[in-house]
Amino acid sequence: NLWTFKTIDAVNKHWRDYQDTKRDNLDYDIDGLVIRINDMTKQMSLGDKDLRPLGAMAFKFDNESRESTIRDIIWQVGNSGRLTPVSVVDPVVLVGATVTRASLYNMSYIEELKLDIGATVLVVRANDVIPRIEELIKGTGKVAEHPTHCPVCSAVVKFDGENLMCTNTQLCSAQIIGRVKNWVKELNLLEWGDTLVEKLVTSNKVVTVADLYTLTVDDIANLDRMGEKSAQKCFEILWDP
Repeated sequence: NLWTFKTIDAVNKHWRDYQDTKRDNLDYDIDGLVIRINDMTKQMSLGDKDLRPLGAMAFKFDNESRESTIRDIIWQVGNSGRLTPVSVVDPVVLVGATVTRASLYNMSYIEELKLDIGATVLVVRANDVIPRIEELIKGTGKVAEHPTHCPVCSAVVKFDGENLMCTNTQLCSAQIIGRVKNWVKELNLLEWGDTLVEKLVTSNKVVTVADLYTLTVDDIANLDRMGEKSAQKCFEILWDP
C-alpha cells in the first residue's frame, strides 16, 4: 500500500496506528514502514550512504512483548566452551511464532535484572527474530546462581570476564561437536548433518577434527539409523568435497 503525507507528524501518527492496532489485523507479518520522499528525482539526487538510500527511512516497530514466567534456566555449551544461559518460559506468541525459550545472554544480565526460576518477566523478540527476556515484572526475591561445573562434561567452570567457561577444552563433547560442526560447515559437506556429527562424537569415534579422516565406512554405517549406502556417500564426500 502507498500513502502520501504532508507532515512528519502525519507520518508518525500513521506509524503509531500500525504499531498499536493495524499491524495485528494483517494477514502477514511486517516489522515496520518505509517512508520515501515523494519525488523520484529528489530521491535519486540524495544518493546513498553505506548502500542505504538517503531518500528513504525505515520506521521500525517496537519489539512486540508478552508477559510470561520463567520455569527453568538451562546452560548451553558452545564450541568455544562458553556457557550461555537460556530461560525456559511459559509459551507466548510473538510475531506469529510460539516462544518457549528466551536468551539471558550471561550471568551479568541475570544479576542485573534479578532473574530466577519463578519470576514473571516480559519476553520480546529482538528485531522480531531472537527471543529474549527484556524486563523483570515480578521477582522471587532471589537471583539464579550459575553452575560450578559444566552441564555436559562436569568439568569445573570459571569466569573469563563476563563469560562462564568450561575448562575441559579438549574432551568436553559439546565443544568437540561444535568444532566438528564448524569444520563440516566450512567444507559445505551437505551429507554430514548435525545428528551424524553428534553420534560420532558421543560414541567416541571422533574427538578431534582430524579423527574424521581416520573413519571407515563401517564406523559410519554402524551408527544408529545409518545404512551402508548413506555411510559410503558420507565417506566419499568427506574425501572429495
